[in-house]
Amino acid sequence: MIWILYGEDEYRRSERRKALVQELLGDASPDFALTTLRGKAFDEKAFTQLYELPFLATCKVVVLTEAETLSKSELKLLIRYCQNPAPHTRLIVEFAQAQKPALPEGTGISYEAFALLRPKEVVDWVLQKADALGVRLAPESAALLVELLGTDLRLHQQTLQLLQIYRGEANHISFSPEEISQALGLNPQYTPYKLIDALAEKKVQDVLQIGSAFADDVRNYPLAQVGWHLRNFFQNLAQLHLTRTPANTKAIQEGLGLRFPFQARVYELALKKLSLADCERALSILRTTEARQKGIIPTRQSERQLLLGMIEALAIAPAPPLRG
Repeated sequence: MIWILYGEDEYRRSERRKALVQELLGDASPDFALTTLRGKAFDEKAFTQLYELPFLATCKVVVLTEAETLSKSELKLLIRYCQNPAPHTRLIVEFAQAQKPALPEGTGISYEAFALLRPKEVVDWVLQKADALGVRLAPESAALLVELLGTDLRLHQQTLQLLQIYRGEANHISFSPEEISQALGLNPQYTPYKLIDALAEKKVQDVLQIGSAFADDVRNYPLAQVGWHLRNFFQNLAQLHLTRTPANTKAIQEGLGLRFPFQARVYELALKKLSLADCERALSILRTTEARQKGIIPTRQSERQLLLGMIEALAIAPAPPLRG
């Protein structure tokens, strides 16, 4: 039997590999029945070992990670084995790549893909994982976690374990968005949600106040993370404008593929107050700020100064040119 695991989602891919190893080993000792190889360690010698009989076990489990680094000659060895596998060997091969590996198909060979999840899918994953851990989350809270932490599943797993400890024995109480912010050491008044709400309603004072709080705590509100949230918002809003989506919950939810109706609320407000030209201007500001942070555009500004400048530029539209 051969399992080929591939895809860019390292967390789900590695979790599947660990589960497979545990399932295939059963009661056998890993010291005798498990062999782990990394990438280029798969050579002629390792190829021969695949056919050797297991020691003190009914079968042997071999794991080959980093298979995307195999050379052409090493890949040919793997293809040869797939064409003539050993009946007593269970081989798990892991490729950290998006495309399906060019290996043989056939009976006993299973391919499993682990593509990166979209934000909406990550919200579902967080809700399922929270349920498995006994952590009760309101849908708004799961969506907030994705807004705050992005799509890194490993980070979400660690955060859910933190929330499990934070709640203690009172695990029957659902976490509200405000409690999520508090548990993560953030001020509930200053989250990317609040910033985007303020931008959508053109509340300049609130935008500047929240932006100033972010700039004073760039460790918890790094520029790259804040920029990611804002870019996602303005790209979605531009898409709604370009597709002439009406400003109602159902149409917005369907147009953007949002998981919950409440996620459409901010876009309902923004469609009425921010034009397509506003979106294009905002995205230009975000691109320029990112280029400065990465050094593509030379600058001596600190991360705090860049964040403040970006927020100010987004909040305050430039004055119209004077006409002579």
